[in-house]
Amino acid sequence: PIFVTFGIATGNTLEALVAYWLLIHFCRLSVDWDTPRDYFCLGVVGSVCAMISAGIGVSMLYLIDAVPSDMFLSAFVRWYQGDIIGIIIFCPLITLMTKRSESVITTNRYINIVFCFGLEFLIGQGVFLGWFNQWFTFYAKPFWMFLFVTWAAVALGRRGVLLLVCMILVQALVGIFANTPIAYTDLSSVEIKLSSLWIYLIALTVVGMAPALIINARRCIEKDLQESEERWKFALEGVGDGVWDWHIKSEKVILSPIFMRMYGHYGDSVEATPEAWSALV
Repeated sequence: PIFVTFGIATGNTLEALVAYWLLIHFCRLSVDWDTPRDYFCLGVVGSVCAMISAGIGVSMLYLIDAVPSDMFLSAFVRWYQGDIIGIIIFCPLITLMTKRSESVITTNRYINIVFCFGLEFLIGQGVFLGWFNQWFTFYAKPFWMFLFVTWAAVALGRRGVLLLVCMILVQALVGIFANTPIAYTDLSSVEIKLSSLWIYLIALTVVGMAPALIINARRCIEKDLQESEERWKFALEGVGDGVWDWHIKSEKVILSPIFMRMYGHYGDSVEATPEAWSALV
C-alpha cells in the first residue's frame, strides 16, 4: 500500500537527515573523515539514527501483517543491522570517492593495489566460497581478512580499506547464500550467518579504518607543519634575515643559506654541532 511505501521512505529520509544534522551541528565535524574522532562520531550517530529507519519501516510492515508480532524484534534487528553496515561502510566510501585525492598514484601504490586486492580475492574465494579445497579445508578462516585490511590501511589509506571491506562483504554474502560449508562449519541457519557477518564486518572495518585514519591525521599534521615552516622561512629570508636554530637536546645547529652568506660561505644550509658552528665563525 502507498502509505506503507511512504512510511518506509520517510523513515529512511529521516535517518539520513537527523544523522547529518547531528554530525554537522552537534559533533561539529566535516564529512571528510580525516581523523579517528570523525569516524567514531559517525559510528555513534549512525547507531542511534539507524533505529529511526528500522523502527518506522518494521512498524509499517507490522501494520499490514507482513511482520507478525512475535517476529517484530528480529525483523527490527535485521533491518537495523543492514542500515549500520551501510552507514559505516558505504557512507564514508561514497563521500571519499567523490572527494578529489591530492596524493599521486605512484608505481609502488599500483603494486600494492594489485597485490593486496588480488591476493584478497584469491584467499577470500577460498575462505568464503570453498576454492582450493585441498589447501583451505583446515585453514580457511575469516580472520585472514584482517591481514588484508591492515595492509590496505598502511599502503592505500581510507578508500582502500573501505573498498576492500566491500569486496569481502560481497564474497561473504555469496558464500552464505551458496551455503558454502568451509568458512561456516559451526553455523547452521542463514540468519545466524548474517548476524555473525554483521559483527565480523564491523570489527573488520574498525580494525582497518583506525590505523588508516591515524596515518591520515599524521600526514595532515606533517603537511601543515611543512607549510608553516616554509612560510616562516620565506617571511624571514624575504627581508634578508638569516636564521639559525640550535636544537639543544640533539646538539645540532642548523644555519640558513642567507646566514651562511653573511659569513662569506655559500651553498646549502649546514647542520652541525655547536663546536663546529663556533669553528666556522
